Amino acid sequence: MSSKKNSCSPPSIPSDESERLEELYALEILDTAADERYDQWTRLAAEVLDVPIALISLVDKERQWFKSKTGIDASETPRDISFCGHAIHLDDFLIVPDATKDSRFAENPLVTGDPNIKFYAGAVIRGPSGKKIGTCCIIDREPREIGTHEKKILKMLGGIIEWEIRTESEFKRLREKVRQTALYDPFTNLPNRTLFMDRLKSIINSATNTENRLLLTLVRIDRFAQIEGARGNPEASKLIGELGSKLMEIIGPASFVGRWQDDTLSIVAPLDNHDLDLFKLIDSILGVFKSPGDEASSSLIKDVSLGASIWPDDANDALSLVENATAAVRANPVHEGVAYRFYTTDLKSQIIRGFEIEQGLRAALKSHDEFHLVFQPKVDIKEGTICGAEALLRWNSKTLGNVSPAEFIPIAEQYGMTINLGCWVLHAACEQKLRWDEKGMRALPISVNVTSRQLRQPDFTSTVLATLEETGMNPAFLKLELTEGSLIEDTEGAIKIMNNLKRLGVSFSIDDFGTGFSSLSYLRQMPINELKIDRSFVQDLATQSADAKIAQGIVNLSHGLDIKVVAEGVETQEQLTFLHACQCDEIQGYLFSPPVDADAFFEMVTQNKKL
Repeated sequence: MSSKKNSCSPPSIPSDESERLEELYALEILDTAADERYDQWTRLAAEVLDVPIALISLVDKERQWFKSKTGIDASETPRDISFCGHAIHLDDFLIVPDATKDSRFAENPLVTGDPNIKFYAGAVIRGPSGKKIGTCCIIDREPREIGTHEKKILKMLGGIIEWEIRTESEFKRLREKVRQTALYDPFTNLPNRTLFMDRLKSIINSATNTENRLLLTLVRIDRFAQIEGARGNPEASKLIGELGSKLMEIIGPASFVGRWQDDTLSIVAPLDNHDLDLFKLIDSILGVFKSPGDEASSSLIKDVSLGASIWPDDANDALSLVENATAAVRANPVHEGVAYRFYTTDLKSQIIRGFEIEQGLRAALKSHDEFHLVFQPKVDIKEGTICGAEALLRWNSKTLGNVSPAEFIPIAEQYGMTINLGCWVLHAACEQKLRWDEKGMRALPISVNVTSRQLRQPDFTSTVLATLEETGMNPAFLKLELTEGSLIEDTEGAIKIMNNLKRLGVSFSIDDFGTGFSSLSYLRQMPINELKIDRSFVQDLATQSADAKIAQGIVNLSHGLDIKVVAEGVETQEQLTFLHACQCDEIQGYLFSPPVDADAFFEMVTQNKKL
């Protein structure tokens, strides 16, 4: 027995063995079930070439495995006694007319014993990239010769089997691509909503009848649309993907992260029955968004809303759990920083209210007859007289009554309605200015707020020009108020738009100055006519020395750049006295007047109301 083994020549290992095996394994064909597509070819080979045995043999690391076989019971044999192991060293064929007279095989167990191979012919089969993975071979128990015509038939069958293998591989690849597209977000490779819901249902089913609990968290990047506008969708999505990867790192393999929608990540994580475990997990999740990593991410992903619900405390099924987490997210208004809220039963009424406002706004935008403007006077401190007005939107809904801007503006921002609202306000303000002019009111500039979403629109400049032309408004009396945040997102683009409109006579104001992060170098480049000190600094001028210093600093900075300063939210005589002393130019606030309708503002101006 020993001498037989020693006299049998095992096949050598090809130089590209690792790559060859990698290609074979990538096909995922080893140890698969019998397949009629392949079996028909081995039966045909045996019949046409008149042999008792035909095989499709794949050469694995230590064995040859038969994907299809005719005339033999075995499913595999050791590689070191295989004929096919020798064949894969050749370009096309291995032909052994009489194995008993071939020194490589004469005492091979497959020759001296079952299946008693005397004749072998194998055509090499290659994988998709050309690596030799096995053979289409025929075997006889008697020595024989193979003619040219038979070789052509065997080679043709080998080519057909190659085509079958490659086609199946391509089909699997396409099927996986379709699956990836259907179940994974294409930009981040995170599971999409469909896959997330499937896994959430599965996790809940597995946890049923146990004491386990689950935390579901939805994380909304509140200003994702602005990031997307400034950086483009691929770059914005890349940030979402990076956050998803960091979340997976910290919450562990038993947890699951997906992309619920463009601006929202979804997280499900197991909990034990201790609140300590819950709060540790929450702290870990919050940490990812409070410190997202590199400086670029930190500057973009600043405002995040997180909403959470717990199974089975808040819901018994996956859909209800998600609905409750959604309610918690929606209850967080657009804000500065990271906000986290758990679902409570009270949130149901809030979410219903938010839905009613959303639907009401959509209906109102179609008719426009529910909106109107009010005007808050701007007052020259030195003269004490009205020097302008800020147009403010109000909504008297047919179904909801008067809805506060504090309620409907965040919802309009969330659902992308601020562009249409802003266009309506601009047009209505210009029309009102002309009506005042026709009634003989002295000419005063009117200020209109512009959202960052409006400013990013490619046709923003043409929209303003079209409004001025349609209404006949003199551009010199239109002032557009921009927030610091809208200027940060695309400073260069904003400057270009502002300069184009400035040349026509339109002026600009930065609203809520001091609450953002404007670069002073950019401030010098912007065609700004005024800065408005945010009401948060004005409120405690008389009692907070820090706020007083900030206000004085803003005035000095602005005057150094030949820019006027307006203080918002002035409500007391003490505030006015301080602002007068630090040479602030104008004020707005309830000390002089709250926002009033167009007729009341006309009366104030014509009667020359003073501070």
